[in-house]
Amino acid sequence: MSATAEVLPAPLPSKPAAAPAVSKAYGVTPIRNPFEAARSALIRRLVEMEVPRELSLRPRRDEFAHLADHIRDAANLFDEWLFAIGAEVAENANRAVDLRLFSGAFLGAVDGNATHATETAPYAFDSDEV
Repeated sequence: MSATAEVLPAPLPSKPAAAPAVSKAYGVTPIRNPFEAARSALIRRLVEMEVPRELSLRPRRDEFAHLADHIRDAANLFDEWLFAIGAEVAENANRAVDLRLFSGAFLGAVDGNATHATETAPYAFDSDEV
């Protein structure tokens, strides 16, 4: 037997090792779960969104237009989240998944509905249209 011992590689773990609690270089926790990553990105971007000011006592049309833009901006963020989910579904599915089903759903739901109601709120209507 020689004086130097043979060093064998450590056995591979049955599961991937847990992510370190905090990355010292970036001060963030690395996220391996794509759904958690999408959720975290959504929350971060929502927090970073500019919030419209409170409507004035006599709101101007541009205030309502700004609110409609805010609705669209939020819908776009949720659309990005939904597309990330859809991409993961498509990547792991046993059949073709149409990513168009995961694209633009939130904006499509609010644009022309909630945004129209918001943008037209400052306008007077004829009494028979109410």
